[in-house]
Amino acid sequence: MSNHFIEFLDSTTSKLPLECQKHFIAKNKLEVFFCDHLEYLLNKDQIKTYNQVKKRNWLIYQLYIDELKKIDHIINQGFEITLLKGICLVQDIYQDPSQRFLADIDLLLSPEEFVKMEEILLGLGYSKDIEDKWEANNFKTNFRKNIGPYELVIELHSRLFFMQNGVSFKKKRVEGYSSFYELDREDMLIHLMGHLGYQHTFISIHWLYDIYLFLLKYDQDLDWDYIKKSLEGLEQLNSARICLNSILAVFKLESKGLSYLRQSLFSKLAGLVMNSSFYLSTSDSYIRYYIVKHFTKDSLREALRYDYLWLKNRWAHE
Repeated sequence: MSNHFIEFLDSTTSKLPLECQKHFIAKNKLEVFFCDHLEYLLNKDQIKTYNQVKKRNWLIYQLYIDELKKIDHIINQGFEITLLKGICLVQDIYQDPSQRFLADIDLLLSPEEFVKMEEILLGLGYSKDIEDKWEANNFKTNFRKNIGPYELVIELHSRLFFMQNGVSFKKKRVEGYSSFYELDREDMLIHLMGHLGYQHTFISIHWLYDIYLFLLKYDQDLDWDYIKKSLEGLEQLNSARICLNSILAVFKLESKGLSYLRQSLFSKLAGLVMNSSFYLSTSDSYIRYYIVKHFTKDSLREALRYDYLWLKNRWAHE
């Protein structure tokens, strides 16, 4: 637990109007954290509501585990499905499943496994989202199912990033399953940083908290030479630098990786923009959001290419 994070949240939210504070907490999925560590900032109604969120988080986690067991039983063997992000972190770096909100379960599969998994999920009562895709998200598909009052979402991925550049990732089998794997620690960190910085431009501080807890547990044992080489191949050095800078700024944890990745002009400039008010608003502050979005790319060419693909998609639907 970072006392610095508690101090950061206290100093940035204690003077907010109630509705703004509630919006920030809900947007960043920090209900349980505030209940556990900043209860003195909450009113009675908030405490009651956030304790209900805690119970809901635990129930949702159990429902997802049940679904994974069903899928594993149907597949039995032969598949190597990689679990990503939240579901792996809950079982590793959090003390209790109720502490971490799970919006969905992310599964990485080969193209052949992808087709088979669609059939399995439809057979289990899931429905497939029909949505317009563009180059930056055409490798993901959501499936949804309601169990009582709860909606479960399973997102299938055919690759980790929309620009993977031929970079491969290492994985290991998840204990207790025959078909489920998870990324090795180095590749898990690469994915967490890329997902937060490169793909989503720091839109939620609870993802940054995930990375902080991960580094708190594993930072000194990670192979940073391997991480740096993979980031170079993915062209994600800047987003990783900015992520580690943010960990230092918000949690006062100086990762070993900072000495390996070294700062660039873009990562230094991002630090000037990403003050405490940035973390409070992120995408609500459009100018700063788009500045940081470009700083997370390793080159201006790459940033402009992403802009072109995004605008091309927007124009196609107007």
